[in-house]
Amino acid sequence: MELISFMAAPFVASILLAGLLGYFGQHVLRREILFIDIALAQIAALGVTVAFLLKIDPHSQTAYLFSLLFTLIAAAFYASSRRRFTNLSQEAVIGITYVLAAALALLLTDKAAGAAEHLK
Repeated sequence: MELISFMAAPFVASILLAGLLGYFGQHVLRREILFIDIALAQIAALGVTVAFLLKIDPHSQTAYLFSLLFTLIAAAFYASSRRRFTNLSQEAVIGITYVLAAALALLLTDKAAGAAEHLK
């Protein structure tokens, strides 16, 4: 009985998350923005890289906030770019920003003191 009461909340949460993520997945497929997750992850990594260059510990809450801020700005850009760039597909805009974020993160990491050796 103790096990059931202990596992009740996680079970309900997993059922709710399965339904919610399935709903979001349908929207992702319908809007043809399949690679939005890796693009936002790369932009979040760029945010941590910028925080690192500003001498902020990458494991601190401030670095997390940098990452979150970069991700929210990118999400707002993606939401508004659908109407702004009508001659480009949304997936192309996502791909371009992914490559730009990855290249910028590499360039910034190369400028960091001591990080260039690890990168190379």
